[in-house]
Amino acid sequence: MDEFGRKRLLVFAAAGLGAIGLIGGLWVLKRAYDSKRSVKPDLSKPVLEARPAPSRSATDEVGGGFIGVVLSRQSVQVAPKLEGPLASVKVRMGDSVREGEVIAVLDTAIMKKELAVAEAVVLAAQSDERKARAELAALRVKLDTAKRIEKYVSAAEIAGLESDYNAGLAKLDSAEATKLEKQARVRQLQETLSNAEIRAPFAGVVAVRYADPGAIVSQTKPVIRLVSDDRFIRFAIPDEHKSAVHVGQEVIAVVDSQRLRGSGVVEKVAPEVDSASGTLFVEASLNEGATLREQLPSGSVARVELK
Repeated sequence: MDEFGRKRLLVFAAAGLGAIGLIGGLWVLKRAYDSKRSVKPDLSKPVLEARPAPSRSATDEVGGGFIGVVLSRQSVQVAPKLEGPLASVKVRMGDSVREGEVIAVLDTAIMKKELAVAEAVVLAAQSDERKARAELAALRVKLDTAKRIEKYVSAAEIAGLESDYNAGLAKLDSAEATKLEKQARVRQLQETLSNAEIRAPFAGVVAVRYADPGAIVSQTKPVIRLVSDDRFIRFAIPDEHKSAVHVGQEVIAVVDSQRLRGSGVVEKVAPEVDSASGTLFVEASLNEGATLREQLPSGSVARVELK
């Protein structure tokens, strides 16, 4: 065999050995994998389980406080009892008002003209009543006279006088009814005029002014929103901590951003947990001074600490 033939034989032999080695390696790996799958866990040893991190205790949660909102005890949209244009608005946002103070006035020019006409109609109705009463008195005199001289007056004449007298009674009744109706109209217009003055239902501060003079306002279109100076704080606590709060308990309201603190007392605790948030709503008073009241307006967010 020449030299070229020997080289070809060596190449084929090396390739065959490599293939055999690769097959053997794969077989060893398969055996090792099968042996691992067949091993069963030792159930005599405890197995470590992943557990959630422990939650904060109720004491930690209460000590950290709860988020609350400062609210006014009274807040209303002040609107007129009747529809009409505004003649004047006497307050602006931030103004303090007393209970019963006039805050706006409707334009009453048309109503005053209607009242003047109604009062004139009442005068005419009163005149008609007096006339009917006088006519009835005259008819009564005639009838009484005829009855005194009945033997000189025919029965038909007396019957006619009685008929006239009854007609006079009906006329007087009608005149009196008309007068009462016209007087009622006057009282209605007078009440309407009194309602043209829009007054504050309680003492407080103007939060929003909605309308200016000339605007049309009504029961559905208010003039201002009024909030009372007396405020309280409403906050929520998780259901699992509801035992930590009770009526009469002292609280501290803290506004960290303004470094303000105010004390108070729990006044009301909701009888049931809010299903949407899973929390219990609590309301507490605020023993606030004049300075704190100015710096802690309604809507402020505060942190509530239970004592």
